[in-house]
Parts: sequence; structure tokens; C-alpha cells
Amino acid sequence: MKGRILSLALALAVSLSILVGSVQLSRDAKLTEQVVRLHVIAASDSAEDQRLKLIVRDAILKRVNAMSFGSTEDAVQRLGASLDELARTAQQALQQEGIRDKVEVRLCTEQYPVRHYGTFSLPAGEYVSLQIQLGEAEGKNWWCVVYPGLCHACDEGLFEEAAEAAGFSDGQIRLMTLDNKPVQFRFKLLELLQKIKNFF
Repeated sequence: MKGRILSLALALAVSLSILVGSVQLSRDAKLTEQVVRLHVIAASDSAEDQRLKLIVRDAILKRVNAMSFGSTEDAVQRLGASLDELARTAQQALQQEGIRDKVEVRLCTEQYPVRHYGTFSLPAGEYVSLQIQLGEAEGKNWWCVVYPGLCHACDEGLFEEAAEAAGFSDGQIRLMTLDNKPVQFRFKLLELLQKIKNFF
């Protein structure tokens, strides 16, 4: 009898967790649709190629920040129309360092794990991504956000203001900020639930 009650309680707890997780996944799906990520892939893991990756990142962010998007849809449309220009920006940044590696720039959908950026985090999920491949693209990645410009805002201590201006709800901002201590566990749980959901 005691074992049956324990099994029933455990089943109820699991069911409740899945229900809460499903609601959370739905809310996070909306969050992933409001963000365009930046994914720079270095040619290799050598110190020089990793340095070049950051130089390209800075050049791309400078160019993208000058574009001033009005919405996520606007960002996706204008970035898509600017791929050749962004490739030239990356190529010029490499050439100034005496490097003539090939550069490929594309707008695609990628699956991202949970990522932490200083004072905020983003949940795992599928995001529209501005992907920049340098050379053989076999090195470590650099990930952040091109729309809205949360990474620079984070560096300047203005994350919450930038997130609010980009249209994130108070709940989404709380979800993203690391001040919320359970965020890491919740994101990992949601990542697991997403994998289970994708399995079925």
C-alpha cells in the first residue's frame, strides 16, 4: 500500500513537471522567435584563428548595429538582403590582418544549447542565426545576439532596458536574467523536455 502511494505521488510529480515544462516551453518558443543570434565559427582552434574570429565578430557587430532594425521580422529581412555586404565586411576585417581565408555568411535556423552571457541567459531552442564561417570553419564558435543588441547592452549594464525596448515581457526578462537563481536548472530541464518532445 505504501509503495503504491509513493508510486502514485511520483507519477503525479512527474506529470506536473511535464505540464509546467510544456507551458514553459510554449513561452520560451515565443522568446526564441524574437531573437536573431550571431554564430561566428573560427577556421581552427589555434590562438591566431581564435583572435581573428573576435576581430570578425567586432566588425560584423559594428556593421549590424549601424543597421537599426525595427522588429525581428525587419532584422531577418534586412540581414538576409545584406549577406554579401556582411561577407565583404568579414573579408575586409581578415584582409586587414593579412589573411585571405574564404568567408561564408548565411542566415539559417540553428539549434542552440542553453547559453549564458554575463548577466543574462537564453534557453535552448531553434533560433534564426546569422552564421559566419571563417576558412575551414573547424574552430570554436562565438555565439551572441544580433537582434536585439543584447550583448553590447549587457557589456554596458543596460540589458534590462534593451530587452524591454525590444518588446520582451517582464516574465521573459526575468527568465533571461541570472538574478533568477533557478534559471540554470529550469533551462536544463526545458532542454531535456524539448528533446523528449522532439523524440515523439
